[in-house]
Amino acid sequence: MVIVGKYNPLEVEEEITRWWRENRIIEKVFEMNKGAPIFAFLEGPPTANGYMHVGHARGRVYKDIILRFHGMKGLDVWRRGGWDCLGLPTEIEVEKKLGFTTKKEIEEYGLDKFR
Repeated sequence: MVIVGKYNPLEVEEEITRWWRENRIIEKVFEMNKGAPIFAFLEGPPTANGYMHVGHARGRVYKDIILRFHGMKGLDVWRRGGWDCLGLPTEIEVEKKLGFTTKKEIEEYGLDKFR
C-alpha cells in the first residue's frame, strides 16, 4: 500500500482496516494460536453506575494492547469479560433508585426483592 500526498490518518486507518478484513487477519491469528499455551485475562464489568470516562477508556486501551501483544507472541488468548465486582456499584444504584439510606430499609423491603 502506497499513499501519496497529504497524510490523512482517517484514510490510512480505513485502508488498513479494509485490508485486515479482506484478508481475515484476526481469524487467521485466532486459528494459528489454537492449542498454544493459554493467556487468560478477565476484564472487569462495564460501568454499572455511571457513564464511561477517560479513566475507563484508558484502562480498556491498555487491556486491549496486552491481549493483542500476547496474541502476537503466539499465545491462545482467552478473552472473557469478568463480572465478579459488579455487586457493590449496582447495589448502590438500586438503593438510590428506591430511596434507601439504611440496611434496615433493605431488610424491610425484602432481600429477595432487593436482589
